[in-house]
Amino acid sequence: MRVHVPHSLGRVRARHKLAGFTEALAGRPWPAGVEVKDIVRNWTGDRLDFAFVAARGFFSLPIRGWLDVADAEVVLDAAVPPILATFVGEDRIRVVLEDELTKVLAD
Repeated sequence: MRVHVPHSLGRVRARHKLAGFTEALAGRPWPAGVEVKDIVRNWTGDRLDFAFVAARGFFSLPIRGWLDVADAEVVLDAAVPPILATFVGEDRIRVVLEDELTKVLAD
């Protein structure tokens, strides 16, 4: 799944705001009772590679992806397991990710 989110912060300020984004994923409510845990992240230049586990009840699925920060846009690319997309809904996941990134990148 690929999500493009425009911003007006510039590359450096957008990176700064996104630095805590993956940490903020844990411990908050997500659609369909999904919990985010075991977050791993690594910055290489303007790219943030990340991985975490999306869990609900006794199901847990690994999610991997990256955030690429440009001067006027952030691109998130994540491999969403088909069962999660079916269970939660790919459109719902996309909307939540776009909303969350838009909030983080607000002036």
